[in-house]
Amino acid sequence: MTINYLKFCSVAMFWFCAAIFSTFAAPLELNPNDALAFDFDAINTASENDDLSHLDVYFKVNYDELQFIKADNHFRATYEIIVTILDKSGTPVDVRDKREEIVTEQIDDIQSIRKSNLSKLTFDLPPAKYEMAMSLQDLETQQISSRKRDVTLKNFSGKHLQASDILYLDYLSEDRDGNFNFTPKVSGNKLDDSRLYAYFEIYNVPETDSLHVVYEIIDPKSDKAVLDEPTEYWLRSGGRITKSYIEIAGNNLPHGSYSTRIKVDLAKQSVSLQRPFEWLWEGLPSSFANLDEAIESLVYISAEDDLDKLKKRPAAEKHMAYLEFWEKRDPTPGTSQNELQREYYDRVKYANENFYGYRKPGWKTEMGWAYVKLGAPDSIDRNPFNQRFAEMPGRTIKGFEVWTYYRYNRQLFFVDENGFGEYRLDNPDALYEMLK
Repeated sequence: MTINYLKFCSVAMFWFCAAIFSTFAAPLELNPNDALAFDFDAINTASENDDLSHLDVYFKVNYDELQFIKADNHFRATYEIIVTILDKSGTPVDVRDKREEIVTEQIDDIQSIRKSNLSKLTFDLPPAKYEMAMSLQDLETQQISSRKRDVTLKNFSGKHLQASDILYLDYLSEDRDGNFNFTPKVSGNKLDDSRLYAYFEIYNVPETDSLHVVYEIIDPKSDKAVLDEPTEYWLRSGGRITKSYIEIAGNNLPHGSYSTRIKVDLAKQSVSLQRPFEWLWEGLPSSFANLDEAIESLVYISAEDDLDKLKKRPAAEKHMAYLEFWEKRDPTPGTSQNELQREYYDRVKYANENFYGYRKPGWKTEMGWAYVKLGAPDSIDRNPFNQRFAEMPGRTIKGFEVWTYYRYNRQLFFVDENGFGEYRLDNPDALYEMLK
């Protein structure tokens, strides 16, 4: 079931919404399956029982994903988390559940994307490969979201040098006795006050020894280090378990995907750890490698002069200017979602994934141009490259697609004249007429 977003606009907002949405010339639709999203992360460490392996599973739920109920002078939301661990045959071997209740007196909190609740479930199981099935249910709406992930629990019972997984953190402190207090990052979103740490544990180091740690932050595309910072240090052994962390200079990292690579040396032994992470600036979709690419894609929704001014803003001001650009175009200010921004980038993402462009992203192709501006066609008549040739007066083409938009009583005719898969719009006047 899809819901036309315009139906949710109040009477006072109707003309404002209509004016904003006419930029696309297509109604925005909300997918109810997008509701009740949650983030999760897990770390495998040594168990107190040598025969078992320990797993911590963390869940993060934003307040705006939950249904709050007013009670007296506060608002309350309740939800339940269930995690089932299944062996390779699909048989459940352990189940944990937790019920959470959130109470706030601030009405602004219940629609906040910055307010969240963090939960943890723990398991101690024999080392093996498992499947982790997770579900989260809002107990007010009864809505359920489910996720699955494979997980491998290592065998830490040996006496040789070993290491845990890497866990990324938002916050970390250490007391005088070497005990850590931390908050897992769980999601890769970078807010103004975000910090970034990589936490890990090393096992089976004699207390009289020290470890040599070398680390680097890697661009996965080039497999090269991206930060110019000290990349090595010496770590005094904690005995069976030595805890350590790296503070990553997140403010120097552009929006994008990275990986932390760590190597620990002890005499003739060494162990390596590596784990990817996303560092997503607020308001930027994960599908863009950096802020400049996200700004460039605004060409279909922004006046040329406004876009040029945004591109020329100093680097220190550009991100805030980008957020202000979308804030001015938010059809429902004061809520946690900017529906226009979400729909726009969903269309850009679809174009990138489905339309071929020679040395350019899909949104820059003529099919991408039409899709981002108009949305999905109502029907498509397709004759691809590997089928019969289509005859047209005066020429032969190797493929065509006809997109029909019933609401405009118009068709767009795309042709692939060279057989390489990049389709050109053969009747651009029809598109211009639909955008009037």
